Amino acid sequence: MKQISVFIENKLGRLKEVTEILADAGVDIIAHSLTDTTDFGVLRMVVDQADQASKALKYQGFVASIAEVVAVEVEDRPGGFHGLLCVLAAGGLNFNYTYSIGHSKSGKAVNIFHFDRPDEALDVLRRSGVSVIDTSALGA
Repeated sequence: MKQISVFIENKLGRLKEVTEILADAGVDIIAHSLTDTTDFGVLRMVVDQADQASKALKYQGFVASIAEVVAVEVEDRPGGFHGLLCVLAAGGLNFNYTYSIGHSKSGKAVNIFHFDRPDEALDVLRRSGVSVIDTSALGA
């Protein structure tokens, strides 16, 4: 799955500008996470057209990059996320960041991970029986 990251100044209306550019480009935001510091933020988004989103944002002067991320379904119950982290630790997998995006169409919780070694992560996850999903499994 592709994720786009956008660096934005931490000022009034800047996030609205990003979403307007994407809406005008016909890009659907499926999930997002925004972290900030005093001066800037990093907006990470799973969108339906990452290449189109990147192109539109760069055309408007934003700094944007595309990265591969992995979305996994987790049982939505106490300890569900912990169990997933145990699988990752047992497989020797490191991730740079993760964020939760609600539920998949199947009703399970979904987490997005950016792994150091995504191909190895996919192999470990699948061998462990963890459900790896794509953007079509997200949403209502």
